[in-house]
Amino acid sequence: MNIPKKRSIGYYCIPDMRDALTLIRHAKLAVRAGFSTIWVADHFHPWFHTEAHESNAWVWMAAALAEVKDVPFGTFVTAPILRYHPGIVAQAFATMQAIYGDRVILGLGSGEAMNEMPLGYRWPSVKERKERIIEAIEVIRKLWGQEFVTFHGKYYPLDSANLYMKANIPI
Repeated sequence: MNIPKKRSIGYYCIPDMRDALTLIRHAKLAVRAGFSTIWVADHFHPWFHTEAHESNAWVWMAAALAEVKDVPFGTFVTAPILRYHPGIVAQAFATMQAIYGDRVILGLGSGEAMNEMPLGYRWPSVKERKERIIEAIEVIRKLWGQEFVTFHGKYYPLDSANLYMKANIPI
């Protein structure tokens, strides 16, 4: 068994519960307290409506990366299945890596109805969500590593799509 020699504990920033500037202050305090990674929830709607907040996770993450040095940041989790096309996810995170280097992590998942349906999408079956996330990861990796990608997937076709900055980001 391969047991890690050093354990790390991340801090979870939840934009549902605090405003964006407060969360940046929390991230700074977390790093001072010894947390090794900062994670941010990527929601469109918060889990509750009373006294709720909800900032855009990617915009917040980019601002926080500029303010909080020396630790990686990741989404927990971005769902590139409906409201985010995987090509846009690939471009946004490649941009963050170009600016902030290897401190960028892309956490992906199949999403939640509360974040997709308010934008007019129908909520797909579990089977379809699994297929979409697998295909989305394939699209993201192709765009990060290849030039002018043509892809004929079940959900995400690409026609000579090219990112003009490549990336190598942990997913």
